[in-house]
Amino acid sequence: MKIIKLTIKRLVDLKLINLLKIFYSMQTKLLNFRPTSLVNRFLACAAIVMLSACGGGSSDNLTDTISTVTYTSVLSGTNEVPAVITGAAGSGTATLTLPSRALSGSIQITGMVANAAHIHEAASGSNGPVIVTLVDQGSGKWAVPANTFLTESQASKFTTNGLYFNVHSINNPTGEIRGQISTLMKSGY
Repeated sequence: MKIIKLTIKRLVDLKLINLLKIFYSMQTKLLNFRPTSLVNRFLACAAIVMLSACGGGSSDNLTDTISTVTYTSVLSGTNEVPAVITGAAGSGTATLTLPSRALSGSIQITGMVANAAHIHEAASGSNGPVIVTLVDQGSGKWAVPANTFLTESQASKFTTNGLYFNVHSINNPTGEIRGQISTLMKSGY
C-alpha cells in the first residue's frame, strides 16, 4: 500500500492525474481492460509514471518543450547613439529557439556599403558589446552564422528588448544604422 500511495502522490505532484484519467478511460473503452484488482491498478499507475518520465516531468517549465520566438527590427541612423544622418535603412528578424537558446536571423540593408554588422547587447538608447558577428551574404543581406547560441543572460536580454542589430561602414565605424530586436514588432511564436 505504501508504494501505491507514493505512486499516487508522485502523479499528483507531477500534475498527471488528468493523464491517469485519460489513460484509464482509454483502457476501458479502447482496450476493454478494466484494472479491477489492486495489482492491475498499480500497474496502470506505474505505466503512467514511466510515460511521464519519458516526457521530462513537470509541465510548469516552458523550457521542457521546444519553442521559438521571432522578433523583428527596423534599422535607421536615428536609432544610433548618437544619431547618424544617413539615407541608409534596413529591416531584420531574429529567432530564438528554446531550450537550446539557438539563434538565427538576418537583416537586409539598403542605401549604404557595410563593412561589418553585429548583434550587440544593450537597451535602446545605450551602446553595448558585440555578442554575434553577422556574416555578409551579399546584396545587402547579413545573417547570423549557423550554430550560434546565446548564453542564458543574453537569451533573457533577447526577450526583453536588450539586443540590437548594428551595421557599420567606413564613414561610420561605430555604426551607421541600428535597430532594436523588439517584442513590439514580434512576428510570432
